[in-house]
Amino acid sequence: MVRAGHRDLIPELCLKWWPQTERGNTTFEEYWSGPIGEASRCHAWSAIPTYDLTTHVLGVRPTEPGYHKAEIRPRFGSLRNLSGRVPTSHGMIDISLEREAGGTIVIPAGIVAEVFFEDADLRGATLSAGTHTIKRGRRFRPTPLDSGD
Repeated sequence: MVRAGHRDLIPELCLKWWPQTERGNTTFEEYWSGPIGEASRCHAWSAIPTYDLTTHVLGVRPTEPGYHKAEIRPRFGSLRNLSGRVPTSHGMIDISLEREAGGTIVIPAGIVAEVFFEDADLRGATLSAGTHTIKRGRRFRPTPLDSGD
């Protein structure tokens, strides 16, 4: 979807996994509705929502080996809020954002992140370690996303 230029459809596509979350699962099942005790609850090919949500919705990607540098390019699409944690070799990148109000991004020590907003009037920046408040108003203009995914 991303290669075809439809990154905006990722949140809607990931919603087909929502019933598994509502059932209390903490991993994604092998089957859409596998009977308890008769189906696996964790498979690599079922992890695509986690990858898509962190990479294409939260927009977190390493731009240097070892996550020394990263890019954070959230894409709200039809969503009003985005939040998540992305594990790196330096610790978690934590993101909690509202399209209309901003929010916070926490960067662990050892990472410098470039933040861009494509579809929200929020201020981008270069962030180093610490907790950062994201406010309204653009500062950086996004560049085309080079996606090898």
